[in-house]
Amino acid sequence: MSVTGVDELVHIFDSVLKSILDKHAPLISRSVPLRPNTEWYNDNIRRSKSLRRKFERLWCKSGLHVHKELYNSQRKLVNELTTSAKKEYFSTLIHNCGTDQRKLFGVVNQLLSRDKQLDLPNHVSMQSLCDDFGNFFKQKIDKIQSAFTHVSDDKLSNNLNGSDVHRNTFSPTSKFDCFSIISESDTHKLVLSMKSKSCGLDPIPVRLLKTCIEPLLPFSTNIISMSLSTGTFPVSFKRAQVRPILKKQSLDKNSCENYRPISNLPYLAKLLEKIVSI
Repeated sequence: MSVTGVDELVHIFDSVLKSILDKHAPLISRSVPLRPNTEWYNDNIRRSKSLRRKFERLWCKSGLHVHKELYNSQRKLVNELTTSAKKEYFSTLIHNCGTDQRKLFGVVNQLLSRDKQLDLPNHVSMQSLCDDFGNFFKQKIDKIQSAFTHVSDDKLSNNLNGSDVHRNTFSPTSKFDCFSIISESDTHKLVLSMKSKSCGLDPIPVRLLKTCIEPLLPFSTNIISMSLSTGTFPVSFKRAQVRPILKKQSLDKNSCENYRPISNLPYLAKLLEKIVSI
């Protein structure tokens, strides 16, 4: 298969990974109970709860008093183990906070089950809210771009060549004319060293990608090398999932001006940026 450019290579890479994931782990809809992250939950509690369910089924089936006593005794044990595990876990967390008040407040919020909600403006629908934020952030970029057009080429040329001061200011002390050649071992080290944070634009979760990185190294390295050698930044790498974050809690949440856009890039785009920076 002949590939005409890096954009096509990225498209093939993403498409193949998505098709493999869909084959072995197809997307299905399923109702699941929402439970908080319980790091205090251990194997001892899990085994005790399993035994409790066993005694409960036995009692419901037989109706005997002895089986009811077994169930009540096991239920009491599960409650004691759960309470003890929670106390030990949160006591350790509070102790590790030391004098850091920010960490301590985080532990208290976790203990009180205070979820960190994303502050958003009042809206009719999520689609209209996304459109409003998208238009606002685009207008900000347009304003920045239009500001550059007011600087004429003659004025910039005069600033660069008008005096020795400007020449000394803008003359580079070192020259950069090429990128270093990237090997598969370099890519492998960087992939494993980077965080496993995924983006909705990734073809597969990053944690899964890291577990099967060996057979994917030639393809990912080829994408990076072709991008650097041709001076082409793939179009798909310019896309990002943008999350608006309120700058300060005291600001008006209904004004888009008070939000900061946080972009989450595809993993390969972050890998390319990392390689360029080294």
